Order: sequence, then C-alpha cells, then structure tokens
Amino acid sequence: MILVFSDIYTDPTFVANEFHSSQTALFNSSNAYNLERRTKTWRSAGYFNIKTGLNTFVFRESIGIDLTASVTVDEYITDALFMAAIKTALEAAGDSVYTVSRDATTARIKILSNAAGGGGIFELICTNGPSAAMFDIMGYSTASNRTGALTHQADLLKIHTGEFLMWDLGVPTNPTGFFAVANRNAALNISPSATIKLQANWTNNFDTPAVEYALVMQDFILSKVNPLGLSDITNGYRYWRLSIDDSSNPNSYIELGAVALCNHAQITRGCPAFPFETELQDRTNLVFSEGGQTISGRKTKTQVFQLSWELLDVASLEALENHYNYFGQHSAFFLSLDPNGVFSSDGATWNRLLRFTENPSAALVSPKNWSMKWSLREEL
Repeated sequence: MILVFSDIYTDPTFVANEFHSSQTALFNSSNAYNLERRTKTWRSAGYFNIKTGLNTFVFRESIGIDLTASVTVDEYITDALFMAAIKTALEAAGDSVYTVSRDATTARIKILSNAAGGGGIFELICTNGPSAAMFDIMGYSTASNRTGALTHQADLLKIHTGEFLMWDLGVPTNPTGFFAVANRNAALNISPSATIKLQANWTNNFDTPAVEYALVMQDFILSKVNPLGLSDITNGYRYWRLSIDDSSNPNSYIELGAVALCNHAQITRGCPAFPFETELQDRTNLVFSEGGQTISGRKTKTQVFQLSWELLDVASLEALENHYNYFGQHSAFFLSLDPNGVFSSDGATWNRLLRFTENPSAALVSPKNWSMKWSLREEL
C-alpha cells in the first residue's frame, strides 16, 4: 500500500489560522508551508513562556540580604525580549545595573552586575526553593548558590521553554498524515534528546490535549501516519499542534522546512504494480583531466521513483488525476511509500517529499480497468 497525500490542511489557502511560538525575520513560519521550496525554512527565535507563580528568583547585592526579582508573566517570542525582562526584574529589585546576554562561546545565559548597589556583591541564591523554576528556565543548577564573582554564567544551555507550530483548521478534522522535513541532504536541526509531540484538542489550550503522539525523529524527517486517521474520534479535532522541547540544542534554534498535516487520496481499487523502481542520483559534475585525474563539482543527491498503478477503477483513476491537477509539476507533495513497513526496516524512512518530473500517462487496459504511470523525484 502506498498513501498519496493530497489534502494539505496546513496550506495557507485552507487553514483558518496558523500560530507559532517564535520566528526569525528571514525564516518565518510561512516558509514551512511552501511546498514549492523545501530549503525555505522556519527557524525559531527563542520562545519563553513565563507563568504566574514560577516567575521569581532570589539574588543578593549585600551579604545576607535576599532580594527577589520578578520577571513579568508573559510569552516572550524572542531570546532578546526574555533577557531584557530578566534585566528589568533585577534592576527593579536591586540598585546595581545588570547586563544579561549569551556567552559567545557556550551560548549559555550569563548575568553581569556592575556592583553599584548594596554592598557591591552579586550572588544568585539558586538553592532557594521558590526560585527553582526560573533558575531552571535560565539554565542555572539549583544544587548550590553562585557567589564570589560579578558575572555568573548558567550551567546549562537553555534556548526556550518549548517551541510550537499550531493550526486552527476551522472545523473538526481527522488527518491521516503529519510530516516535517528540512534539507534533503542534511539532518533535521533537532537534538536526539528533544521531546517532540503531535497533539490535537477541541480548543487551543494544550495543557491537557485530547490526543498526543510522541514523535520519533529520523535523521531527515518527522512523521506520523495512520490510514484510519490520527484522531481518536471519527470527526477529529479543530486544533492541532507540533510541540518541540529542545532547550539544549547546540545551534540555539530549531529549523524545519516543509511541514504538512494532510489526508491521503482515496484509492478504492488498484495499487502500484511490481517492480517498484527507484534510483539514487548523485548530481555531482565530474570532469576528467588529460592526466586522468577526476575533478568533481559536488552537488546534492536525490532519489527518483517510477510508479505504475494497475487495476484502477474509475473513482481511483480520477482521484489520482485530481492529485496531479492540483500539484502539477510546480509543487511537491508527500508520499508514504511503505506505511506498514513491508519492505523496509522502518517505514518512516520511506515517507518522502516528491515532485512530478513528467506528466503522468493513463491507459484503459480493459473495461473499467485503468493503469497510470508516474515519474517522481525527491524534492531538494
């Protein structure tokens, strides 16, 4: 069985509303829904969700005198805004002037005091119980206090409290596939230790989602496929969200290319026939010198596929024709080539973003029995 994903619910043409935790100026979230260019990406900017009751931490400017910094409860959509809020909280509680930034080498948060206030010291009281949440968000260990210096760098890299892409589909919807890819020849910019979830709910409050899947990251793709639907109820849910907690990502951001929540075309009869043909292609240019040396102009690799659909009834043929009429050769689409893991060790590795390279051809083999040929290339 091969699933051809046609209805792209996250397409800006159809989605009611799209939300994102953060985005950088040149890598905004709309890039992720443009299936014409896989390498045009969304990149996070650092999202920090600071909640009531978990927004304070204790520090000292004089020996033995505790001061409490209260970071304004808010959703900070950039790293710079969050660090500015920390600075504001420190200076509102104390008399020194503070600089909050990321270390150029480690990218960890560091706080510098000019020691102008109080007794001229700067201590972070990390062992203070009520401060634990904020110190954890900033990356400071709560095992011991930070003393004896005017600059204190965090113990751990923390780039966010979590990032997300969320979609309001307008009406309850039950998609059958979710996919997210980056460059075809480079691994996703997500750490192996990241916690990644696909969630669904009646409302846009995801504190307790109705449906939640833990996604396993492949090198090049995030995906979840179920031909019966990803929802636990027939009609599905209005809101869907991709949640990524990768706070220690060494690149200091998350990046994704093509992202799609979609439904597959209904093939009521017929299937791709054997042999299933595919070819790995290295697009490198090779030149041989007069002396016999090989000079290579290295280019990215891709993969091509030849699908021959057989025994199609009229409804199935028209479904495949409608698919081509929508995507043509101008836009890529997702195929799940081995959703049941029949011929591979992991079917997820055969979820691909593909594009037509030729116009498909159809033939009426016998009354009510159609065949069709597709030529496809994995999109770069």
